[in-house]
Amino acid sequence: MIYVASQIDVTGVAFKSMLGIDYRLGALIGFFIVLTYIFIGGFVAAVWSDLFQGLLMFFGLVLLPIVVWFSMDHGAGITEGTGVTVKRK
Repeated sequence: MIYVASQIDVTGVAFKSMLGIDYRLGALIGFFIVLTYIFIGGFVAAVWSDLFQGLLMFFGLVLLPIVVWFSMDHGAGITEGTGVTVKRK
């Protein structure tokens, strides 16, 4: 509801600022544009797209630390000496 309401508000503001049409008339035009888009199925498609993008980001968030953990040497390079010489006095 909030998303649709913001779309209607923005279309009213856009029509007023760009075309000089009254805000209420622009909002009404925006309402019918959004309503038509919803009935055609565009809003449902946008919701499904957001769901898949969110799932992809979630799995990336979960898998990235696991991949990094297994790719680390866990300090072995420091304790075994990887070619770095330290001179002691």
